[in-house]
Order: sequence, then C-alpha cells, then structure tokens
Amino acid sequence: MMMRAALWVFAGKLGNQVITLGIVMILARLLTPEDFGIVAASHVILVLSQVVVRFGIGAYLIQAEALTPRIIGTAQTLMLIAAFTISAILFSLAGPIGAAINVPQLVQIMPVMLAGFILSAATNPSASLLSREMEFEFLTRAEISSHAIGYGAVAVVLAALEFGFWAIIFGAFAQTLMRCVLVFRRVPVWPSLSMTLSEITPMLRF
Repeated sequence: MMMRAALWVFAGKLGNQVITLGIVMILARLLTPEDFGIVAASHVILVLSQVVVRFGIGAYLIQAEALTPRIIGTAQTLMLIAAFTISAILFSLAGPIGAAINVPQLVQIMPVMLAGFILSAATNPSASLLSREMEFEFLTRAEISSHAIGYGAVAVVLAALEFGFWAIIFGAFAQTLMRCVLVFRRVPVWPSLSMTLSEITPMLRF
C-alpha cells in the first residue's frame, strides 16, 4: 500500500513537471517576457498566502487519531475564515503592493487570483481527507488532468488569442476550479455553522 502510494505521488510530480515543460515551451512562443514577469511577480504574493492558509489544518486532518463530521466541518470553517481574511487584506493592499513591485496590473489581476486562492483553500480539507485514506491515485489523476486541461489548454488557447498575461492568470484559475470540482465531488466537506473551543483548540495548537 505504501509503495503504491509513493509511486502515485512520484508519478504525479513527474507528470506535472513534464506537462509544465511542454506548456511553458508553447507559451514562450506566444507570450512576451513581460507577460511572464507580471504573472511571476503577482504569484509570489499568493504563494506566501497559500502557505499561511494550508499550514496546520490540513495536516491535522491527516494525522488526527479520530475525526467526526463536526471536526471536519470546523476545519473547513477555519480554512475559509483564514482564506477570506487574507483575501480581504490582499485586495485592499493590491494598489500599494502593485506600486511597490512595479506591477500596476496587480489591481486587475488580484480578484481573479484571490478567487482561485479561496477555491484552493476550500478544497484543502477534502484533499487532506483523501490523503488520509491513501487515495493518491485519485489525487494524482485530478492534479494531472486539471493541470493539462484546466491550465494547459485554457492558457495556450487564450495566449493564441492574444490575451497576453491574462492567458496564464485565467489558465491557473481554470486549473484550480477543475481540481476543486473533481476533489469536492469525491469528498464534499461543508463548513460547520457552530464551533466549540474544544474543537478549535487542537487544530490551532497543531
């Protein structure tokens, strides 16, 4: 079981790298270095935010000795609260941040990136539960298909239609949306409308 899981994780990483290489080679012919620079500068901010949101809660769901629907729902609620809070802060600071990093387009880009960020955060508990159940084959298939179709196909088509850097932005959003749909359909996790301190504390301590 462990070997099979490890092989699927390795296959997923390798497959994504191969797909990424192919996509980048095509996009490099269709987009300008400036387009890539705008996306790279904007993406750095979001990557840091994703680390903050994903750290702890997903790992807690994977490693907890016992889980109940309320605990899982509480984890989803905390994840969404963190995601929306960070999104609100980044949205309000989009202008100053864009000026500081010399990317004025960040004001227009940020809403789309934050929408993908929230979707990714909402999917995290479902993906964590799949990892807990060793469903790495499904996760790998979801990652590769969403990367190839959601990101690759959308980004290349939009780049060919001369959307510029928006091709990458919308491609990344389409990838996140497709992965979210696949994972959430497999293991739907809904936020809990009521939480207790005894449920929240272990997650925050973890």
